[in-house]
Amino acid sequence: PRSTLFPYTTLFRSMIQTNNQSLVQFTGNDFCTYAVEASSNLVDWTILSTNQPANGVFHITAPSASSTAAQFYRSVLLP
Repeated sequence: PRSTLFPYTTLFRSMIQTNNQSLVQFTGNDFCTYAVEASSNLVDWTILSTNQPANGVFHITAPSASSTAAQFYRSVLLP
């Protein structure tokens, strides 16, 4: 069901790492466009892709961060 406070919110769903890549999965509303961004410091963000969910889910495949660096992901609703 759609939230009445945040009708277009996306949520992190899962992350799987295989072969030096990360499969990051989000949930969102179909027919909305979202940007997936990555950051190593939670201050500077880089857009990795834009996506539209199919059946409420979308994912990206991103290169894994180096073993010493943290990598953070977020999804942002685009206008």
